Amino acid sequence: AIVWRRCFSGSSRRVCLKQTFIEHSSQLANGENRADTQEGFEETGEIVVSPSELLPADVSADTCLRVVGRLSATDRAANGLELQASSLAVTGPADRASGLSFHQEQRPDTARQSPHLRPRTGRLSGRLPAARRIEPGAASFFRSPVHLTVSSQLHLEALALGLSRVYCLGRAFRAEKSLTTYHLAEFSMLEAEATELDSTDALCNHVEWLLKTASNCVISQCPEDLSKLANHEDSDSGNNLSAIENLLSKSFARLTFADAVKALMEKTGEFKVPPTMGMSDLRREHELALVQLCGNIPVFVTDFPVKSRPFYCAESSPGLSASFDLLLPGVGEVLGGSVRESDSTRLNQSIKRHQLLESSVERLHWYLELRRFGSAPHGGYGLGVDRFLRFLVGGSTSVKELVPFPRSFHHCPS
Repeated sequence: AIVWRRCFSGSSRRVCLKQTFIEHSSQLANGENRADTQEGFEETGEIVVSPSELLPADVSADTCLRVVGRLSATDRAANGLELQASSLAVTGPADRASGLSFHQEQRPDTARQSPHLRPRTGRLSGRLPAARRIEPGAASFFRSPVHLTVSSQLHLEALALGLSRVYCLGRAFRAEKSLTTYHLAEFSMLEAEATELDSTDALCNHVEWLLKTASNCVISQCPEDLSKLANHEDSDSGNNLSAIENLLSKSFARLTFADAVKALMEKTGEFKVPPTMGMSDLRREHELALVQLCGNIPVFVTDFPVKSRPFYCAESSPGLSASFDLLLPGVGEVLGGSVRESDSTRLNQSIKRHQLLESSVERLHWYLELRRFGSAPHGGYGLGVDRFLRFLVGGSTSVKELVPFPRSFHHCPS
């Protein structure tokens, strides 16, 4: 069976005898939640539904469907491919009352009026990547308050709902008043969003594959650099090589947040801030202790309390979020991610629960609108590149040693 994780129907339905044809633009995947499943291709073709009663009554233009069926070659389709559907389910209905529709025939100037929905037209897939230039004095240039970005996630979600898989490697900024060896006010972050990452397991599988692939590349392609680091008098790279080998050879450990807290509570008298069942997040000393408890291998901590996660996280169960952090030996948390809430009603409830400022909600109108037009289940993550490098190279007591011009609290070199 082939699972079409994203399928936006075209502007019309064509009914031929007992078969219903739906024009679509979709990302094909094999349906497996495996970390090494990276193949896929974009096609525009037809789904054959027989009998036509299988087609849900509420399918319209821009509806997001999850279709299971058999893919076969045929001369009847323009691209030579046809999907014989055996089941269909609506994962994201479209708000037809608005009068808006987003398909390829739409005029470019019309599509630009709703840039967050423009990826649905399919035009961007042949034009990305594109460089964005920030002008000096941008605040007055845009005629509205603007800020340094803390993350590209929200905009990546808009792109993922039109392109299926997207990523961004860029700079992020945080106003954290921290003078530690692992915090920066400006740092590099790799962020990714994909419609196939629709569960915590799928996200963790993908992240484990990503870090193992990256670590293996470092070992195989940079042996001389690692050797120099290992021979440096202040280096602990020799020990770190064994940590990298552990990362490559062993499966990452997985603990729910509740189980992690229970394990930490058994280590009495070892923490400046003792863990308790009422806590909603982990401190760095807790993170490092968890890694040691699991045999000094990478650890996924999942199912954090909803109150400690951002408003856009989906719930895995009442009071718990479908989110995770990845902890690495000697470093602690380097990556966080979650399944994103794709239901409009639940997202609005989460915003109220998190008590976002009214001004913030107004600026997020476009993000909320994404859920009104065929929102597909999706998820993503953000990797702190500098912290990951700290794990790979070892030998550095501070992440600031890995950045040419580190900017942190009370320190901003010109």
